[in-house]
Amino acid sequence: MVKSKTTIARTNGGGATIAIGATLPLTGDSAEVGQATKAGLEMVLEELKQKGLKYNYTLVFEDNQMNPQKVATTINKLINI
Repeated sequence: MVKSKTTIARTNGGGATIAIGATLPLTGDSAEVGQATKAGLEMVLEELKQKGLKYNYTLVFEDNQMNPQKVATTINKLINI
């Protein structure tokens, strides 16, 4: 399960940084899928950065180990960033 949340925060330079959060199975039985998804998201972010967009982006990953209770916990953690 991939969930995301976007948070906009001001940086010291006055520009905005957009944080994109994802809860993925980074460890455990489904780690291969989670790691591949993480790598794909990082690749897309690098492509966006090269386009010189208006905002700065950062990725925040949480490991849910494909455990329903940890999925809920990590989603709540991302919501409260």
